[in-house]
Amino acid sequence: MIIKKLNSVCHKHSRVLWGIITVIIIIAFVGFFTPGQFGFGDFGPDGIRVGTAFGKKVTYGELRTLANQLQILSFGRRTDFTERQLFEYYCQLAKAESMGLAVSDKEVAAVLRQVPEFQENGKFSITKYRDLLKRFRVEEADFNAAFRNQILLNKLRLSMVSGITATPGEVQEMYRQMNTGYLVNIAEFPAAKYLASVKVTAAGTKEYFEKNRNRYLLPGSFEALVVEFPNRNYVQEAGKLATSNALEQYYRANSAKFVDKDGKARTYAAAEKDVRSEFVKAASRDLARRAAYKFATDVYEPIQEAAPQQRTALFLASAAKAKVAVIRTGKVNFDANAAGTVKSRQLVIDLASTPAGRLASESSDEQAAYIGFVTARTEPRQAEFFEVSRKVQADYSMTLAKKAAFDAASKAQAALMAEKAIPTRIKAFKTLKGCTFKSVTFKPSDEKLDQNSAVAAMSAMQLATGEVGKPLADGNGAAIVLLEKRIPADMAGFAKEKDQYTFGCRMAKYQQAEQKLMYDIASQCRFELNDRR
Repeated sequence: MIIKKLNSVCHKHSRVLWGIITVIIIIAFVGFFTPGQFGFGDFGPDGIRVGTAFGKKVTYGELRTLANQLQILSFGRRTDFTERQLFEYYCQLAKAESMGLAVSDKEVAAVLRQVPEFQENGKFSITKYRDLLKRFRVEEADFNAAFRNQILLNKLRLSMVSGITATPGEVQEMYRQMNTGYLVNIAEFPAAKYLASVKVTAAGTKEYFEKNRNRYLLPGSFEALVVEFPNRNYVQEAGKLATSNALEQYYRANSAKFVDKDGKARTYAAAEKDVRSEFVKAASRDLARRAAYKFATDVYEPIQEAAPQQRTALFLASAAKAKVAVIRTGKVNFDANAAGTVKSRQLVIDLASTPAGRLASESSDEQAAYIGFVTARTEPRQAEFFEVSRKVQADYSMTLAKKAAFDAASKAQAALMAEKAIPTRIKAFKTLKGCTFKSVTFKPSDEKLDQNSAVAAMSAMQLATGEVGKPLADGNGAAIVLLEKRIPADMAGFAKEKDQYTFGCRMAKYQQAEQKLMYDIASQCRFELNDRR
């Protein structure tokens, strides 16, 4: 069994050989610890064919197996997948296997050891691992099989990196492209200036609503009971764990936290006071979460097995027995930032994705850990016109105004390009009426451009000097751009930034390799159904 190998896997081995995979997997995996329901329905009988992958028939049964594995990893989170998405997932796994890639038990164990949800005081905890699987009634073998697929996909991605190099010429060309300067003139046509002139009719507003019904949703809501486990309640207990050995281990595992003002690592002796403080904070959080996990583990099965009408009373009785206070959230919208008196957006997200009569997964922030029980839930629904008529009218008016702004920009662009003399065209651009003018000088490597100007300015890179580009639509209206001048790159700084651009060049090649891989997969796989969702 994989779990028996966990403590035999060398830390150095997992760090060196699996550092990249571990980071990718853990980032993806930690997000799975949220509640809800899985969204893959019974689309068809197991034996029905949905497509072919690398010459092999793929059936609903195989997609359902993948869906079940993803459900295991999500621990019940509401995660909707279409048939096509599951098919594409299957094809990527099939591609990895066709390349001879595989994942051993030892490799799975090395990554599992690094998952924060399974650690206590920086070390893998078999108790936390088994408690979580038990709580969600997940078999260890099923969990490891699902996790193995995730690692296999990351091996597939990492296989694209091997052998990728950047030649000196390619690196130098990237530097030149990123450091070429552009003097750009931007004329913005704000939609707000056209609002007063657009004609909004009742019939047009109603028609706009009918075409855009999906945009108008009334938010869902829930009511819940929440038990809180404040970190401060565990500070004293955490202090008792702060032995010299534990502190030194914490320092070694988190040495990047303890640096001087110049960014240099401090010795353990010099940082001991801060190490102790950080250790106690971390241990307090961990103890609070463990207490929350224990409460959830104790109450999970009884609530699952109880009749729906008995579950609320059972949760309250369990809280009283555990001597923890219960917070009644009242009605909370899904988009709220607090659940009753608990100001935690994450808790709201977790409770909002949990069905009524169910226990939510543990949620935590810097102050406490929480376990919630949803007593009532109202799903989001499409609004009727009378409920959102004012907003619809405002949206329709702005849509018409944006169109008017775009039409004005198009007219100006056509008139400017009709002028053949570039100096005259540039002068005419700078004296346009009914718009806001700005001049920007930038390099692609700059980070100083504001978001509103960035898209317009970057579009000028494709223009000839003196050319006015086609109108660009944005959230505020429209804009046209004229490239006035190109400024050759100063290559004097190349040597200093060579390493950075070598990495950037390799990453660009990696993206190209990824696109090629996806094309290769698509060319050998055929989805034979139309998406039903």
